[in-house]
Amino acid sequence: MARFAGVFREYGVRFFLSVNFAAPMEIGGISTADPLDVDVINWWKETATKTYKHIPDFGGFIVKADSENRPGPFTYNRDHAEGANVLAKALKPYGGIVIWRCFVYDCKLDWRDKTKDRAKAAYDNFKPLDGKFMDNVVLQVKNGPVDFQIREPVSTLFGAMENTNQVMEFQIAQEYTGQQKHLCYLVPMWKESLDFDTYANGKGSFAGKVVDGTLFDRNIGGICSVKHWR
Repeated sequence: MARFAGVFREYGVRFFLSVNFAAPMEIGGISTADPLDVDVINWWKETATKTYKHIPDFGGFIVKADSENRPGPFTYNRDHAEGANVLAKALKPYGGIVIWRCFVYDCKLDWRDKTKDRAKAAYDNFKPLDGKFMDNVVLQVKNGPVDFQIREPVSTLFGAMENTNQVMEFQIAQEYTGQQKHLCYLVPMWKESLDFDTYANGKGSFAGKVVDGTLFDRNIGGICSVKHWR
């Protein structure tokens, strides 16, 4: 990882690492990944310390938890803030951040259960936690509430969490626009998302102002991307 970080450093880019929430179990030899367990807390702290010894300008961790059969804090009846904060505390002394993806839903959802709605899953899970995340946690929210569809509304999380850092996640690929077999210019769609008015602080509360931190005076913001390979 240090060698990869060295390559990115040549271009002025800080290196981040996508981690498995269950890493304390899978590579740490601990019997649990409960974010409130003392051994788990210490393991993440030791891991962060070791990482910064090799990569002094390490950016932090990216986490996809409790989604599409990925492990997460729900396994231990913990919420996403408790899961993200244990990593954030480990990184805090070194200036690192945790990018916590909000793509959470029950991938085995029974469509006949009308009490469940995939499109509102991220809002239902994260809105109640506004203000509970540490200031070096950033929520990575998809531009829409479903999954990079051709046409879908802007995620309701933008404008709903004034006390939490957020970045807008775009898919820089054409998974739903011809499986990358046809030319498709996606920038207008991204701009439409950023220019969407949330009205969170009245007219002119554009989603772009949420993710650049200016609307709610947040200290971290931005845009991120994922690439779906075929």
